[in-house]
Amino acid sequence: MSIKYIEYFLPIIKECGDKYKSKFGKYGESWKSMSIEELQQKLQEEMEEWGNSGTREEDYDELIDIINVSLMLAVRYKKTLLELKD
Repeated sequence: MSIKYIEYFLPIIKECGDKYKSKFGKYGESWKSMSIEELQQKLQEEMEEWGNSGTREEDYDELIDIINVSLMLAVRYKKTLLELKD
């Protein structure tokens, strides 16, 4: 992957990290113990919230949530795939 590609998305990834960190005290790392199905449901809920947002600002905020849940889901999938290889 080229550095240019990473640099293009870095501000959004940083914002996702900042939002995750701001909610960490409330939720901790509870997502790590959630099943893939539970995370899929959470992603669906976030997508529905995005579809019902009223403003562009709210849409953007929901997109950040969607990215965060997607990343959590990707981590869980990766962990599952690695466990299957062992």
